[in-house]
Amino acid sequence: MENDMWHAHDEILGTYILQEKLSDTSCFEQWVALAMYSPHRFLLRFLKKDVPDHCTGALKNEIFSLYHYSAEGIIPIVEVETVETQLVISSEYRDELPLRDVVPSDLPLDEKFLFALALRLARTLSFFHSHGLYWGGLLPEGLWVRKKVPRPEDFFFLPPGYAVLLPFLLQKNLIGSEDLPLLAPEIREGKAVSVEGDIYSLGALLRLFGLTEYLHPELFAILSRCSEPNPSQRYRSLEDMIRDLEAWGEKQGIVQPYGSFNSYQKERDGGDKKERGGTTLVQEGGYPLPQSEPRTEVLHYFQALSETYRSRYGYEGEEKNVLPTAPIQNRALKSLPPRAPQNVVLSHQEKGPHPKEEPPPSGWEDPEIADTRTMEKGGINGGTLLPSAENPSSREGTTDGVVFSASERVSFVEQGGMPFAHPSSEGEFIAFRWERNRVLLQEIEKVLEGVVRRARSGRGDLRFIVTSDVLFLKQTIEASDFWSQFRQKVRLIVIEPASPSENTLTVPDFVRSLVGGIERFLAQESSRQRKHLAKVLREACENSEIETQETTAKVASPLVSSNGSFSLQRCSEIFQDPRWVASCLVPLSTPRKPLFLMWWCPIAWDSSLASYIQKLIPFVLERPLCFWVWTETTPSGIP
Repeated sequence: MENDMWHAHDEILGTYILQEKLSDTSCFEQWVALAMYSPHRFLLRFLKKDVPDHCTGALKNEIFSLYHYSAEGIIPIVEVETVETQLVISSEYRDELPLRDVVPSDLPLDEKFLFALALRLARTLSFFHSHGLYWGGLLPEGLWVRKKVPRPEDFFFLPPGYAVLLPFLLQKNLIGSEDLPLLAPEIREGKAVSVEGDIYSLGALLRLFGLTEYLHPELFAILSRCSEPNPSQRYRSLEDMIRDLEAWGEKQGIVQPYGSFNSYQKERDGGDKKERGGTTLVQEGGYPLPQSEPRTEVLHYFQALSETYRSRYGYEGEEKNVLPTAPIQNRALKSLPPRAPQNVVLSHQEKGPHPKEEPPPSGWEDPEIADTRTMEKGGINGGTLLPSAENPSSREGTTDGVVFSASERVSFVEQGGMPFAHPSSEGEFIAFRWERNRVLLQEIEKVLEGVVRRARSGRGDLRFIVTSDVLFLKQTIEASDFWSQFRQKVRLIVIEPASPSENTLTVPDFVRSLVGGIERFLAQESSRQRKHLAKVLREACENSEIETQETTAKVASPLVSSNGSFSLQRCSEIFQDPRWVASCLVPLSTPRKPLFLMWWCPIAWDSSLASYIQKLIPFVLERPLCFWVWTETTPSGIP
């Protein structure tokens, strides 16, 4: 089955850009792709056109059923869609490679390795069986590893399995002769897939990893029983096999690598949420969102979000029928092509490769993004921030956080680092929901490092983090070791909690707090920097046709009075329009020290302020400006 439809740099679903072709398998053309609304890479598998329609439909249904559940040992599916009549499956990708590409001599083929691998694969298969799904056959193209010299915990199933496709593959002789022994005899004869067939395939696969008579006799007997030709002589269920393996491991004093079967399984059925080293998030009123550690974005949401912003603001993030924003002052940004606003709402980050991106400083390591860009000599490629397995019992250093529904399928459990939250629904308006998470200071620190690096390349970032106690979190963060180091990397404007004129914060309240933060920031800067900002504000006033005696004076009187003290009253008027906030402040940002606004807001917003912040998003994203909002309540009125 040949398919030459797809090529590098093709755009898929308005979301992905194909990077490189990995391989052609019996049914799929496999590509690594970048996502326009995410820092991660993804694995796209295009189902070949020779696959009959009934197989395509059944495969799609199986994928939809997997959205209910999450388990270790499974590479999560992000979405499944149809592109030009061809089914495409998007999965997380962290530089895994198919088992077929692993050199057997690189594997530590000993008893402990085989025991741990058998236990991991059996538990993962049992997870499928417990939900009425079968794998069909453990073919090497369906098992992936995350290292060329993998440990047992580096083995992953790449769903969906082959249960739906096996009849077609056998009929067309598309399974290689080297892989046929991995299928149960009754499956090769055309019988339906079953638990016994999967157990046989597991045993046959383990033979390739050193299942010989030189093993401990009891372990050899357990694993050999799986691949008995007669189905009645095999284990009746994988739970029975797992119990025998665990019992043997206990007798040998081998530490159980993944806990018991009951604690391993994690079901997400719309309400019951069990945590094991991470956070389980369930989408209200629908399928739970696919999850892994780190979790990634649901890119279909970003596609809808992008279209919403394109229709509302136009391609460049400009609201329709309004004056354009002030020209970008940063020279590094003038050469950039227009781009649609990126991830909106929690973690509104502008991501993706930049046309003229400066390499990071020597020795800089981005813990959040698996970055494929070429670095200058001495630079370091970014890694992926793995979620912390800590579960602190005290409140010190942590907060019970609620995270704003966001762009990156985000929550601090992402990104590596973690997405701060999750989208809830798609429709004419993007709705938001909130989830409660444990936000660790260590994770905050690492996410901040990645954000600063992107800002140094000219990419904006806007996030909302909702916590039960903003002021406590503020004190905790500012007392932490990393805070002083962070302040040295950025130009930080801290927007202190405001005293609202009413029970809720309004736009004037926010503007007043923002101006106060700028005033405190300028008090620490040189007179040259103050005059520079004054000049920028004067130009912004002229562009908005606000001509006054103060703004046309030789010395920027809106900023500096005759006695040298600060007077930012003119800013309060300018900043009533959110377009001018980013335009006026971005010149303060430099490639070495980007501008970072940190707003601590424990008070509820009114709808006008929510709308104001929403309009501010695209103007932040297209500039090297970071804006983080820490709050305690869900803003009302956000579309």
